[in-house]
Amino acid sequence: MVASAARVLFDRINWYSRIAAGRARFTARAALGSVAATLVTPEVLLLDCPDGDEASGLFSEAAAVVGALAHVEHWPTLYAGLRVDFREHGLYYDSAAGPNWWEYYFEPVAIGTSGHARTVADWEHDAFAHAVELRMQRVEAARLVKRYVVPKASIGQKVDAFWREHVGDVFTVGVHYRGTDKWEGAPVVPFDAMAAAVTEATSGRPEWKVVVATDEQPFLD
Repeated sequence: MVASAARVLFDRINWYSRIAAGRARFTARAALGSVAATLVTPEVLLLDCPDGDEASGLFSEAAAVVGALAHVEHWPTLYAGLRVDFREHGLYYDSAAGPNWWEYYFEPVAIGTSGHARTVADWEHDAFAHAVELRMQRVEAARLVKRYVVPKASIGQKVDAFWREHVGDVFTVGVHYRGTDKWEGAPVVPFDAMAAAVTEATSGRPEWKVVVATDEQPFLD
């Protein structure tokens, strides 16, 4: 138990160290400011996803995409464009579905001009996600998502079909309860607290439903 806790602490410190180093590199590069066009050849960023023990879930990868979009927009003299290329690895890769798993779910993110392309380092990927999860205002994230992150039509059709079959026009409360892998980053929310929130949200309504997204079978039970 002690060894496991120490390992978690070490990993967390290492992760934050990478983020701090990444932000310092971003700052140094951005310091070129108005003279960047003459000192730096604008490059196209290729956003890849980490693999193996560093692999992230879909939300973290989407956050990295949004963070990269914000960064490229903010420094147009430093970047000629951005392409999301989650190629042939990561948690969602399926060789039968295609080489770039981002495009299993979303339309391609390929903005800007062609030119020198550079694959982002792991520290950049983490820094992009970190910026979205901890600093970016929701209205800014929503703007970027609306403009660039377009779900595939087939995904929208599946969502609509699910909603018609299971929900319809009934007042519905959505509950996302994430356990298992989140115990190290946030306190565990008691089941009773979630039930109380649903009770409050449905108070006075004669008919209602709950849609639950969770990785905790005991919570669903």
